Amino acid sequence: MTEGSSRSLSEWLTDNGRAIGLLHVSELIRPNDFEATAILHQLETSHGAPPVLFNRVESLAGEEAGYRMLFNTYSRRTGVSAALGLTTNSWEDLLETIPARSNDLRAPQQSDNAPVQTSVVRGADVKLSDLPWTRHVEMEGRSYFTPILAARQPGSERYNLSWNRVMYLDETHAGVHISPRQL
Repeated sequence: MTEGSSRSLSEWLTDNGRAIGLLHVSELIRPNDFEATAILHQLETSHGAPPVLFNRVESLAGEEAGYRMLFNTYSRRTGVSAALGLTTNSWEDLLETIPARSNDLRAPQQSDNAPVQTSVVRGADVKLSDLPWTRHVEMEGRSYFTPILAARQPGSERYNLSWNRVMYLDETHAGVHISPRQL
């Protein structure tokens, strides 16, 4: 971790939200009915889209989900710089920094009380429709998440991180297309 860089997404939002122009939407949004996408489209400018945090979102089941949704986190150089603990606004400076950061990898730290562990659902209690799935364009067949996936080939030391769209199929199933490159 470098001087000034955040250790978590919550920290990044708190430390850098105002500096990077993070917008908060407090009204209840129905992401499955294109509402989040419509708002994001209206905010798009020739300089990119601002990061937006939807604080109240409806689940696929039609109820307030109790989750928040963050979009456009790294859509502007200022957000990337803030995540890396830098003050530059130059792509050249950012691109020079990334290889050094990639060579300074650290082992993951185990935790028994990480924020992601505060709400755990297992077995028969799993209902994927409780989550705020998003529809982005009219011709999409279903609603999606776009999470970051981490993968490692068995027997290999190499990990890969990527954004992969995950499509809602039913209460206990989702589909993901994984290209046979690094994953």
